[in-house]
Amino acid sequence: MNKKLNISDQEIKGTLLRVKAEMDKFSNKHILNTNDPLVLVLKTHLYIENLLNQILSLILPFSDKLLKQRFLVKLDFLESLEPLPRKKSMIDKIRILNKIRNGFAHDLEKELDEKDITQLSEGFDIGQNEKSIEKFKMASSHILGYLHVVRSAYDLFPFILSIASNGEIYKRDKGFHRDEVIATYPTEDFFAVLDKMRLEV
Repeated sequence: MNKKLNISDQEIKGTLLRVKAEMDKFSNKHILNTNDPLVLVLKTHLYIENLLNQILSLILPFSDKLLKQRFLVKLDFLESLEPLPRKKSMIDKIRILNKIRNGFAHDLEKELDEKDITQLSEGFDIGQNEKSIEKFKMASSHILGYLHVVRSAYDLFPFILSIASNGEIYKRDKGFHRDEVIATYPTEDFFAVLDKMRLEV
């Protein structure tokens, strides 16, 4: 059975344009116009928490109590759900950013630490000769871009992504036949859409 996803290239493009517009709005207002580390770190952290809240709201039917919890509780919960397989590295980057944020929240004289910035920017296409503040901006953009696309993917494909993320759990269900479900789902189209959204699962 060869089904097709009920989504057009125009809809995908529209989703990506909305993501870009949201990111540009935040970047232009809060990142590009300042080199104050305190402002950059705190506002980026707030924006990441907002995106985590949106993703958790899409994944969980009753997320209200969780959304009131501390940042790391939400991050731990999201990691335990593994919303996108093999992307633990991005969760690790968010943890590093949270560590940087905590340093600024408790020390008025705090400056960006080169070791933290190196860990945050490692693995991204960022020149090593860039200043710490620019490395922070670029690494943050990568993290924000990823979270935006995850949110969009769960908005469009909650069913198949939950199967991809929870495959080990579903294997225990004697009535669940993953291969049969996948066979009836337009998987090739699905992966083509994710590729267009620059997202790997």
